[in-house]
This record gives sequence, structure tokens and C-alpha cells, in this order.
Amino acid sequence: MQPVSSPLPQAIAETNARSPRWFFLVMAAIMVVVVGWGFGPSLYLRGLGTENLPPGLQALPWYAWAHGVALTTWFLLFAAQATLIASNRMEIHRSLGVVGAITATVVIVTTLVTIQHAIATPVRSALQPVVLFFNLMGVVQFSVLVGCALRFRRQPEVHKRLMFLANVPLLGAAVSRLPEISELSPLIVPNLPLLLLAALIARDLVVDRRLHRAVLWGGLVLLIAPRPIVAAFGLSGLGRTIAQALA
Repeated sequence: MQPVSSPLPQAIAETNARSPRWFFLVMAAIMVVVVGWGFGPSLYLRGLGTENLPPGLQALPWYAWAHGVALTTWFLLFAAQATLIASNRMEIHRSLGVVGAITATVVIVTTLVTIQHAIATPVRSALQPVVLFFNLMGVVQFSVLVGCALRFRRQPEVHKRLMFLANVPLLGAAVSRLPEISELSPLIVPNLPLLLLAALIARDLVVDRRLHRAVLWGGLVLLIAPRPIVAAFGLSGLGRTIAQALA
């Protein structure tokens, strides 16, 4: 008599195999919503009127438009790629890799230009160099994580986690513009995107029962590596000199 095998282990295995795809798809949708909600009044819904916006946002310069278009394209592309993976359309996903690399490059360039223009005024606050280097480190974090993700594109488990984490430093500006968030402490708001890192850690520990090495190293890039640099330059005379030179 043949033993009857329970379908439960197979069902659990199939669920675990599918869950990473849907996790990244749901997270991508959340990112798109945050970006759309945060930048809606100042970018996407400008046709409805700009009289209620701060004076500095009532007329957007070209570099702000370019930066907004680049970031919008990046997050929409990330969501599209996550959708393709979830629907198992890997060939189309791979064919869009070049588009992703080009878009990432444009994001880096437009972000640097926007940062330079944002501080092109006399340094008014002792914290302005901290803000400058915090934003510059965000560009470095994004560049490193995307570069590593492209390097390990043939290792899907590494690639998708690094691409996911690369979005964390990009979401700070959108999160800070959410009405419910903007009133929180300025020490809390810039760190809220790290909730994405926490969600990925929780996903790995619950589904895989272990922390993936890409999450470990990516988390180090986001959490530990930039802090001493921001503190060293942002709170030093050298940092203020650099900020004044860029202003």
C-alpha cells in the first residue's frame, strides 16, 4: 500500500516560492503611492493651481522638472519590473535592464544638480552642511547599491534585494512632504524610509528563516557606513567650507 503524502509541505513550499515576488510587487506599489502622494501638489497636480504652495515651489526650474521626471520614471520602472517578475516574464524584465541602468544614471546626475542648486544660497544654519552631506551620501548609497545590483544581476536573490534597498535613500524627500509626516521631528522624518529595510529583514526572517547576505551588506550601506562621514563633514569646519564653496 502506497503511503499517502500530505499536500501541506508542498503548499508551504509553493507559497514561500511565490511570496518574494509578491512582497516586492506590494512594496513597489507602496513606493509609487508615497512618491505620488508626496510630490503630487508640487509636481503632478500643478495644473490644479500652485497658489497654496510655498513661494519656492510655485515656479519649478528646469532641473527640478528633470529630477522629478527621472525619479518618477525610476519608481514606475521599478514597479513594472516587479510586476514582470511576479508574472514570470523574465525575458522582458531582462530586456529592460539597460533602460534601468540609464534611468539610474539620470537620477544620479539630476539629484546632484538639484542638491547643488538647493544650497546655492548663503549658509544660514549650522545644520545646513549636515543636510548637504546627508543628501550627498544618499546619492552615494543609491549609486553603490544599484551598481552592485547590476553587477549581481545574474543572481536574482541578490539583485532584487539590492535594487529594493537602493530606493530607500530616494524616498526621503517624498516622505518629508506627506502632510501627516511633515510635522514630525526633523530627526525622525529622514529615517522613515528605513522602514523598508525593516520590512525586508522581517520578510527574510519569516519566509526564509535567515537574513540574506544582500540585506546584511545593503543594510550596512544604509545604516552604518554613511553616519561617520556625515558627522565628520557635516559638523566640521571643513564641511562648512565645502558647503559655502558649493553655494
